[in-house]
Amino acid sequence: MNIPGVSNNPFLKMGNGVINTVGSVAQGAQTLGTNASTQASIAGGGNTEALNATKEENALNDKNNAALARMQGAAARETATQNTLNAIQSANNDAASKFISSTAQSAKAISY
Repeated sequence: MNIPGVSNNPFLKMGNGVINTVGSVAQGAQTLGTNASTQASIAGGGNTEALNATKEENALNDKNNAALARMQGAAARETATQNTLNAIQSANNDAASKFISSTAQSAKAISY
């Protein structure tokens, strides 16, 4: 069915492509999980050395990703703090500059 303005909409086609890709990834992940479960059952209940090594690596990767997330959060807080301190310093400098300029204008007026 061809609906004018909709069927040929490139954004709609792009959105459908993204949805299809996400669906394919989810299906692939489910297939991998099923295969791993099947292989574990065949190998004697899932206590194989390879499966244990995979679980250990996944746990290490999870810990590493958590550490990286913490580092990124800390860096973001440090950046926000530094930006705030810079804004305060800039405001203080601006106020001092205005005071000096005002004092100079007053002194100039007095001398005339």
